[in-house]
Parts: sequence; C-alpha cells; structure tokens
Amino acid sequence: MPIELKVDRALLVLGEDVRLAEDARRVLGEAGCALEPWVALRLARTERDYLGAEIARLERARHQGRAATPGIIFHDSVERTRRTLGRRVQALQDIVAGLVEGEDRDWVVAMLLAQGVGAATAGTVGLARALLVRVREVSRRRGAVPSDLGPDLPEGVDAELLEDVRRTDRFRRLAQGARARVETWEVFLVALRDREATERALEGLRTGCSRDDLSFDVVRFFEAILETRRRDEVRMRGLRAYLATLPIGRYNDEVLDLAIAFILASSEGRARVSQWLEAPDPFRREAAIRVEGVIGRAQKYLHALRSVPAA
Repeated sequence: MPIELKVDRALLVLGEDVRLAEDARRVLGEAGCALEPWVALRLARTERDYLGAEIARLERARHQGRAATPGIIFHDSVERTRRTLGRRVQALQDIVAGLVEGEDRDWVVAMLLAQGVGAATAGTVGLARALLVRVREVSRRRGAVPSDLGPDLPEGVDAELLEDVRRTDRFRRLAQGARARVETWEVFLVALRDREATERALEGLRTGCSRDDLSFDVVRFFEAILETRRRDEVRMRGLRAYLATLPIGRYNDEVLDLAIAFILASSEGRARVSQWLEAPDPFRREAAIRVEGVIGRAQKYLHALRSVPAA
C-alpha cells in the first residue's frame, strides 16, 4: 500500500497523534508503564480522548506530589492491543530491522502500522521513514508558530467548539432565569446545528427574560429544543442510567451532562449508545474506555470555559 507524502489535514492529524504518543510514552514510562512506539501511536489514533485523559490525570498527580499508576482499563487496552497486533508487528519488525538503524526503527514500525501496511517491503519502509521525518518537521513548524488569533487555549481545546459550550452554558442559565427547564445536552445539540440562531436566541433572552416577553427567535429555539428532546430523550435517559453501571470514576453532574452532550452530538456517538443499550454487558468495557475519554474532554472544556475569556 503506497504512503503519500502530502501536507494536508491527514498529515497534521498524524502529527498530533505522534505528539500524543510521545507524551504517553514519557508520562506512562515515568509511572512504570513502558510503551512501545507502535502501541502508543495505536492508542493515540484509536482511543485519543481516553489516552489524553489518562496522561492528564497522571501529570496532575505528579505535580501534586502524589503517586499514581495507570488504571486497570488502560492496562487492559495496552494488553489487548499487544495481543491483537503483536504477530503482525513482529513481522514488520523483522523486515525493518534489516533496513533501519537506531531509535527510528521502532517509530518506522509504528508508522507502517498506522498506514495499514500489512506486508512491508524496502519501498514501503523507505516511505514510512520519509513520512516520519515529514510528520516531525510539520509538527515542529506548527509548534513554533505563535498564535495571535485570541487568548491561548489549553491543548486539545478547539476555539469554535469552546464557543458552542459557552453559548450552551449562557442559554441554560438565562433560560433558568426565565423559568424554563432545559438540559445541557439538548441545548448543546441545537446550538451546534445553528450557531447564528443560538446567538439570536441568547440576545432575545437577555433583552426579555420573562415568559410573556419572548422574541420570535427565542420561541423558535425552544421549539428546536423540544424537537431534539422528543427525538433523543429516551436514548439520553438510557445512556445516563448505563453510565451509572460502568466501572468509571465518580464525576459531578456538570461534567457528566457535558460528556453526554458530546456523545450525542455525533451520529457515531448516537449509534454507539444504541449498541451499548441493546447489549449492555458485551460492550461494558468498550463503553467505559470511551466514556472516560469523553469525560476527560468535557473536564478540559469546562476548565477552559471558566479560565479562557470569551472571544
């Protein structure tokens, strides 16, 4: 399978994955859990949110002077990855060993695996090595470019999505002032679909926060919320009940509410929830891993919501 060397979004995403994999190897190595480059990169590409959350948890503990070890779910993910792909990786390593020297050898194997190469040749190994060099070069350039587009954002926080979270928070608070019952997940889903309508509804609530003085834009927004509630409330209630059965940490309602909103915001997330609810036990482990990752993401956005000024 050819490996194309393009400076496009796929290359930038791969660069982010490599950076996350390198962070994972450093932090988890310090915690006594050594990761091969191919394992770290595989987890960065398949379980990004969960891996990022686990790294952040271990880093926080270290900065606070507390001892911390990777969780059981993380160890299970690592062992499953090694067990599932170990034989394929060994075959790649045997070929790469005769063509690449030094530390790059393990990373070339990781790149071959990431690109879906099954049977490596001298040609694909050379392309993988060139891709590794290109990814590192692009990654360094991105890291060196100063941002003057607004306040600095925490790593992994998207400015546009943060504004969606901010609009959701503002609307929910203003709606409570107007004595209207709305939930984070349903406001977020509507806000994500139509940002301009959300801004108009926010302005309408700010200028007239009583049931008798709601603007047309506000009424339309509430109608969209009711339609979203009708469509997804059963799924949301089932998901919330399922989360209570998963082997995950204890989190406050604000974190769980936003995590649920993130999960339901994508068609893939809704499809996975349907799978989990149809077969709760077989998917319990997978669900726990994915939910912990989304919860880590929700925590990151809530922290940014409090600490980053509005645009």
